[in-house]
Amino acid sequence: MCSSDLVTSAWWQLVRPISLAGLGAGIVAVVFASLFAARITNPIAQVTRASQAMARGDLSQRIDVDGDDEVGRLAQAFNHMSDQVSRTNRAMRDLLANVSHELRTPLTSIQGFSQALVDGLPGDPQEAGAVINDEADRIRLLVDDLLYLSEIESGALRLDLDPVDIDALVEGSVRRFRFQAEEAQVALVTDLRGDRIRADGRRIEQVLANLIDNAIRFAPADSEVRVSSRRVARGVLVEVHNGGQPIPLDQV
Repeated sequence: MCSSDLVTSAWWQLVRPISLAGLGAGIVAVVFASLFAARITNPIAQVTRASQAMARGDLSQRIDVDGDDEVGRLAQAFNHMSDQVSRTNRAMRDLLANVSHELRTPLTSIQGFSQALVDGLPGDPQEAGAVINDEADRIRLLVDDLLYLSEIESGALRLDLDPVDIDALVEGSVRRFRFQAEEAQVALVTDLRGDRIRADGRRIEQVLANLIDNAIRFAPADSEVRVSSRRVARGVLVEVHNGGQPIPLDQV
């Protein structure tokens, strides 16, 4: 056999293992390429589905973060965005609920005092007019609170700290609820031994209004709501009590 025949025979003997090796390498490459593509496309598909769900109003979307590469950072960025959107939406709902709740108190007070003026009931008309004016001003301030939404969302709600006479603040708050208490057949009683402190009087007044309003609404008829204040270390303690059933500990 000549040398050319030997070379040809040797090449044919090598074709099969080379072909098998090439086929195996191709299969391995396809498998690894598929896995790599899935690692990229799956998170992107999750982002797409989650974004579509958020557009439909489901703001509880989260994506599993796997790794610290570009795809992982994309998932982290989406989760951060989802958290921010959820907090913003929750802050908006809470603000609207709080403002709606707090608007009921001055509106009820205005309605009661204005009706008393119309009916000519006994009382000082100047006092009724002053209360109506104060309540109208409080409504304006509550509407202004809507402008503070961005500060509330960021947890940076501004506090205007000034010397505040707590007892005068409590007396003013109690006077606002006089008609609501009479309608509920509840007596408002005060025991004021507080002091002046440095605080945001408007915010404290909002807290007092919520406490007194809830105390009246949940007090039994022919009972009393007691609002007291006393000096304590580094401040003043204000308490609001009614004759209703205590809130169960598991609901506090």
